[in-house]
Amino acid sequence: MCQSKRDSLTHLSGLLLVISSQHEFVFIRVPKTASTTCAFYFLDSGLVSDEDRYSNKTAKRIKSIIRKTDSKEGHRCVEDIEFTKYSHTKHRDIVIDYPEVKDYMSIATVRNPIDRVISAAIMLCQKNITANKLNEYIEFILTGKHIFSVAQHEFVSKDTILWPIENVQEKIEKFILDRGGNMREQWHCRKNNSCDYTNLVSIDLKKQIEAKYSKDFELWEKALTQ
Repeated sequence: MCQSKRDSLTHLSGLLLVISSQHEFVFIRVPKTASTTCAFYFLDSGLVSDEDRYSNKTAKRIKSIIRKTDSKEGHRCVEDIEFTKYSHTKHRDIVIDYPEVKDYMSIATVRNPIDRVISAAIMLCQKNITANKLNEYIEFILTGKHIFSVAQHEFVSKDTILWPIENVQEKIEKFILDRGGNMREQWHCRKNNSCDYTNLVSIDLKKQIEAKYSKDFELWEKALTQ
C-alpha cells in the first residue's frame, strides 16, 4: 500500500457515528470492541450513502478511501491519532446533536471486560510488552479518565442491539446482507491477541476489573445470548 493512501486513512479510527438514513440505523463505536472493523464493513456495504454522516462530516470521502483499500491490509491503515468531538460518543450524546437518529436502530459491539482492558493496555504499551508494563497501564486505565476507562454500558441505550466480538463477523454479515448490502472479504483491522497476555495480569487487577466493570460483564453476557 502506498504511503499516501495509508496517511489518508490515519484518522479513520478516531472517528465515530456511522449513520444510515435509508436503513435508519446508527453504529455506536465502543472503544476496543472491534468497532473500527465494523465501521469499515458498514462504510463498504452500500448501506451508507455519500450524504450520510460519518463523524462530523459526510461519509463520501471516507467511503472512497475504503473502496480503494485492500481488506486484508485494513490493520495497516488504522491509527488512533486524531480524536474529534464524535470519537467513541455515547448514544445519549449522539441524539442531542442528531435528534433525527433518536428513533433509529442503534447497534454496538461489546467484549469481555477483562479482555477489553488488556487489549487497551497493550495498545498503550505499544511495544516491548512486559508484565510490569502491562499491569502499570491496566492500573492507569482503572484509575484514570482515559477513553478506554469508560465502561461499555455508558455508550449504549437500553434498546441498543449488542453484538459480542466472538461472533461479530456472523452478526454483521447477516445484518448487511439482509438489507441488500454488499460484503467484501473479511476486514483485518487491529488484532493484538490480548488473550495471550491474560496470564501476565495480576490477580488483584483482575478482581479490580471485575468490580469496576460488573455491569459490562452483564452486558457482554446478555449479548452472547441474543
